[in-house]
Amino acid sequence: MNKLSITTYLAGIRSDIFRLLPMKEQNDAGQEVYLQRYMETLIANLLGGLSQFDILGKEKQYIYSITNIRYLMNNEVSFEQWRRTILAMVNGISSLYKKYGGTDDE
Repeated sequence: MNKLSITTYLAGIRSDIFRLLPMKEQNDAGQEVYLQRYMETLIANLLGGLSQFDILGKEKQYIYSITNIRYLMNNEVSFEQWRRTILAMVNGISSLYKKYGGTDDE
C-alpha cells in the first residue's frame, strides 16, 4: 500500500466532505449550488475509494461517512444535525488520515 496515495486521497475526501457545510448554508439561502449532485459525486468517489484502497472497507469511520452522506441525501434534517454529522465525518476521516501516515502540517 502506498501511504502517500492513501493520505492524499483521505485529505481530499476530508475537504470534500467539509465543503458540504457552506454548500448547505448557500442552498438553504436559496442559492443554486447543486448540493444533491455534489453529494452523488462524493458518494461515487467514496465508493471508488473502496476499490482503490480496499483497506478502507474495514474502517468504520469510512463506512460511516458513506452511510451518513446517503442519509443526508435522502432525509430532511435541521442544520444543527447536518453540521454535527458533517463534523463527525470530517473527524473520522481525519483520524484515518493520521492512522495511515498523514500529519497535521500537510
